[in-house]
Amino acid sequence: MKIADLQNETLKRALTEMGIFSFSDVQERCIPLILAGHDVIIQSPTGSGKTLSYLIPLLEKIRVQDRKKHDPVIIVLVPTRELALQTASVCRQCLQYTEGIRTAVLTGGTSMNDQVRSFRRGADIVIATPARALDHLRRHTLKTGQCAAAVIDEADRMAEMGFLEDVRHVLEQIRGRQYLFLSATIDANVRALADEFGTDLK
Repeated sequence: MKIADLQNETLKRALTEMGIFSFSDVQERCIPLILAGHDVIIQSPTGSGKTLSYLIPLLEKIRVQDRKKHDPVIIVLVPTRELALQTASVCRQCLQYTEGIRTAVLTGGTSMNDQVRSFRRGADIVIATPARALDHLRRHTLKTGQCAAAVIDEADRMAEMGFLEDVRHVLEQIRGRQYLFLSATIDANVRALADEFGTDLK
């Protein structure tokens, strides 16, 4: 698959602006599978382009919500605040020519009350650490009813840091959606989580 095959013209323009003119190996492998609606488990080293391997197909499919408050349609879980901010930055670069799509970062290190206030208008794409996502779910400030895809990025680090149970609790709220698991390594814990939620793993 080539960038020219994408249908979203504003996304293609943004990728060109970012200096991306061809897909990496992991992107060529994953983008068609994600566009086709499959659950995927991706093993690829850091720096190989995993973030764009899921952002590109998910943003290719996303549609503007015709409502005042946007409900999340994509939830990305990451192990650290730093990675959440990095992922959000890449996502916003991809959306630089797209109007009407909101992103939100939900992590620790920010007052929960301030975060709730800033999240009042909702977001189409939520990038969160598992514990903070759970906090918002418990407060009913994070709604999952419209969620179409859940991404678990750096799943091996989640396992190392003891976050898999929190991840499992979040995924319980969005069963039956598209699940994307990304990891530099895949151990038994990561594989078990993917097998538990993914029904069409590629």
